[in-house]
Amino acid sequence: MKSINVAEHDSIAVPIPCAIGFELAPELAVLSLLDAAALIAVRALACTHPEIGTIDDAQDLPDCPPAFPSASACTASSIIAHLEALRFGIASYRRSRCRELSGIVAAPDHQHDL
Repeated sequence: MKSINVAEHDSIAVPIPCAIGFELAPELAVLSLLDAAALIAVRALACTHPEIGTIDDAQDLPDCPPAFPSASACTASSIIAHLEALRFGIASYRRSRCRELSGIVAAPDHQHDL
């Protein structure tokens, strides 16, 4: 399992489509908010369960999942994995829509900090 580093005063950059983007692909704005909410949830879970980034994955039985100190840490790890997959899907969708609509740029230069 990979470690998750969370800075105490870290800001979250949210790519927001330009004005033309709202007309042609309004879903990008909503997906940007969903992406930010998913990132906030990942960071909250990582802060609550810092042990999930430090558990040794090596087990006596090769097919066993890593041992977590609690059921909530195990569940938090699963939620984080799902949220990271969701964020990957959102980023992939955003890139494909931006390629389809060449006039829309939802890239880092159009980010706003929360």
